[in-house]
Amino acid sequence: MRGARIPPYLKISRIGAEIFMMNLRFALLALVLSILPIASSSAQSNSINVLPRRSVDMARFGLNAFVNDPRYGTVRSQLRTACGTLGVRHLRVLFQWNDQVQPTPSAPIDFSFYDDIARNIPRGCTALVVVAGLPSWMSNESNWIGGSARSTFVEKWWRKVLERYGANRRLSAWQLWNEPNDENNPHNTVLGVLSPAAYVELGALADNVRDEVAPTRSLVMAATTAINQNFPAAYNYNRDLLELGATAFFDVWAVHYYGVQLERLLLGGIDQFLQTVGIPIWMTESGEKGASRQLNYVRRLWPFLRQRVPGIARMYYYSFTEDTSETNSYAILNKNLRRSESDLYRHLVSLKGK
Repeated sequence: MRGARIPPYLKISRIGAEIFMMNLRFALLALVLSILPIASSSAQSNSINVLPRRSVDMARFGLNAFVNDPRYGTVRSQLRTACGTLGVRHLRVLFQWNDQVQPTPSAPIDFSFYDDIARNIPRGCTALVVVAGLPSWMSNESNWIGGSARSTFVEKWWRKVLERYGANRRLSAWQLWNEPNDENNPHNTVLGVLSPAAYVELGALADNVRDEVAPTRSLVMAATTAINQNFPAAYNYNRDLLELGATAFFDVWAVHYYGVQLERLLLGGIDQFLQTVGIPIWMTESGEKGASRQLNYVRRLWPFLRQRVPGIARMYYYSFTEDTSETNSYAILNKNLRRSESDLYRHLVSLKGK
């Protein structure tokens, strides 16, 4: 009857039915993708169009901004663009140990580039600092402290960096290494962190230094290669870290998520696993190739990931700038493209203007 009131219990039933149907659609989509012999990247990208489109959550939005390409301006101007023009509150920067920073074991460390970053994080912004990399001389075991590459990294680089910058409130969180399971990175072989147990040992050493030097700063675990793409190897590495007690040393669990692969999220157990880690989760890298696909990715896939894994507290888009071709670009700003600003870049500018 027109105008008749719907009893409350029927309203609840209707809401429950809508939620059930939405989850059923996601499960069916995941099933279809899982039985395709090969799902093309374009098919995977288009599959997210079945997900609801939400607004960009700027309170959780972060941006990888390594500011190491002078074509985009000085360190100061790039950081001001990220935080001022785009309205980003959370940055991820890289403090890498390499031959340019310390060419020999006895050479003084050149902190000048990292000093420039540290003093130019704009007011209202904070940065997650990735501490990674090895100079070439670390490949020689005779340069290791006590015969341990991991102890040497912690004492000669991690400790030095925290002693220099740990009091800087805008460098609020510190991430120990990056993608330790990546077999294509020879530094992982030198450190031995292709083994999850060795990475947990590295975490224990770094945590001791953090507690001593910068106890108020958050310690963030290294994310593996994309947990959904390098499946099941990256997923299994994450599971091993949890079983080995990594959360005793880290305040934040980190993941990387590129592409879509909803079937691995929903049917492969990734979402259920991440719900068990017991500490906040930061997605420290995630992105989509193509300057016209990024906004759709962030507005559809990211909210869905948070729905499936409520513990995801922060999401860092990769990346701010790049020097790549149009077909391979993840960046929101790329001077090699016909239009350097991606759709996500332009959207962030419009949000800042509101």
